[in-house]
Amino acid sequence: MVGRLAVFFVGLWALPAFATVVATIDRATIDANESFNLSIAMDNMSSVEPDIDALSDDFDVLGARESNNTRIFNGQISQQRLFTYQLMAKREGTLQIPPIRVGNESSKPMVITVRAPDTTDASGRDIFIEVAADRSTTWVQAEVVLTLRVYRAVVVRQATLREPTFDGVDVLIQPLGQDRLFSKQIDGRAYEVSERRYALYPQESGTLDIGEFVYQGRLWQGSRLSSHRLFRSEPLSITVEPIPPPPAQFPDADWLPASSVELSERWNPDSRTIVAGEPVTRELRLTAAGLMGAQLPPLGADTSDGVRVYPDQPELATTDADDGLVAARVERYAVIAKEAGSYTLPAVRVPWFDVDTGRWQVAELAAQSLNVEPAPNAAPNVAAAVPPASDALDSRPPQTVLRLWQAAVAALTLVWLATLLLWWLSRRRTATVQPRRKALADSAGQRRRLIHAAQRAAGEQDFANTAARLREWAKLEFGDGPWSLSALAERLDGQPRQAIDALNRVLYGPGGDIDTAALAAAIGQLSRLGLTRPVRPAADSALAPLSPLGNPRAQ
Repeated sequence: MVGRLAVFFVGLWALPAFATVVATIDRATIDANESFNLSIAMDNMSSVEPDIDALSDDFDVLGARESNNTRIFNGQISQQRLFTYQLMAKREGTLQIPPIRVGNESSKPMVITVRAPDTTDASGRDIFIEVAADRSTTWVQAEVVLTLRVYRAVVVRQATLREPTFDGVDVLIQPLGQDRLFSKQIDGRAYEVSERRYALYPQESGTLDIGEFVYQGRLWQGSRLSSHRLFRSEPLSITVEPIPPPPAQFPDADWLPASSVELSERWNPDSRTIVAGEPVTRELRLTAAGLMGAQLPPLGADTSDGVRVYPDQPELATTDADDGLVAARVERYAVIAKEAGSYTLPAVRVPWFDVDTGRWQVAELAAQSLNVEPAPNAAPNVAAAVPPASDALDSRPPQTVLRLWQAAVAALTLVWLATLLLWWLSRRRTATVQPRRKALADSAGQRRRLIHAAQRAAGEQDFANTAARLREWAKLEFGDGPWSLSALAERLDGQPRQAIDALNRVLYGPGGDIDTAALAAAIGQLSRLGLTRPVRPAADSALAPLSPLGNPRAQ
């Protein structure tokens, strides 16, 4: 769990810098008889290929493929070359994937855990389904990762998957990443495995009953197709405990059930010595494993006497990790000290509930000391701006003259500070307007591409891929997912609603025929919905989605 937080956290802090050769794996834990994918990405289009000879000690290379990607972001064009290798470990244990050399550069090494092979007897089973949850007992609004695996030893055509019912308690369901595809040997027989994961968030205490997944398809038997056959998973039940009372020292604590929580900060400039009247930026970052961004509470950084704090809009993010979702909340503040001296900003504390130990914990940032230096040449500059004293002023008592000088200095100082603050805020607004406009334009283009991709998939009768592209489009268009086909249909009217209802019945309901040309035409009508709607751009995806749960050889 700490590992996925570390990967996510490092990625967030290091956005300006990136390695030119990056290696990734699709799973960090596998069985000895399972394949996995190793991807090598290069940020240029060099003709040099990766040197994978070092893999031969511990891994067999079963296959390889290459692809090229070109991206345009904020007007900058970048090209990436991607090599993907299908590997199988030669032995069990903790193995290291060595650095992969590409020309004069190398990727970082990685570690993969290879477990003892599954000895389940699958003799006589052409297709079977496994469903597992990462915990049998949880708490309200805490994450449960549900994993579905469909094993196929034969070619399947016209494959569909009907997802289960969820009964007992209300639950929020979030698809977790893309489908994974790999091969596995069981009892000497080769299977192709499609894996799909879900993040479940029960919304009330009680028992969450997960029904059967039903996989349907026609199998090749000899030289002909069989009739439709059904394969069912075993149902599951998960106990959901009520929210426990908050700790005594934090009676008003927000409910934050997570596997791990990190609280950190950084300053710009990176120094605790600042100049009076000059703004600096303080950034607080809260990262939690097993939650969505919307679940994270405000951090509420306190101020100190003599120090003014001006908050900016918070930023929320949710990303997929190997074993669940990771949420982040970033809050930024403009910090301005009015005059020279030493100040202390109070500690920041966030209580949270550890779902692995069943105990309350506290993420904390220690109190911060600020050393504020006087503004350089402030007094001489202010005095120079004051008109010369008249004879009448000189004729006044010395104490009266001194008080007038002090009032003039104070007034000019306040005007100078206000001008400086307005200039700083104007710079921030100017710096963000153009990127936001560009992001909105990129999002509109991405929505059009998803609609076109869904139309193509519908025309090819690849209905699982059609549904996947429609769900991605719905997240961009409406922005308040997660989305299912039925939820999307409720937002629509007319022909698009009827077509998506028909698609939902084909994939997850009783089935039936569907007019692919009418479906593609109805999907095309969706492009008119988002011509003027301002939406938040979605994060780019580095890899295209994997094949749906139908057998890839049948595509």
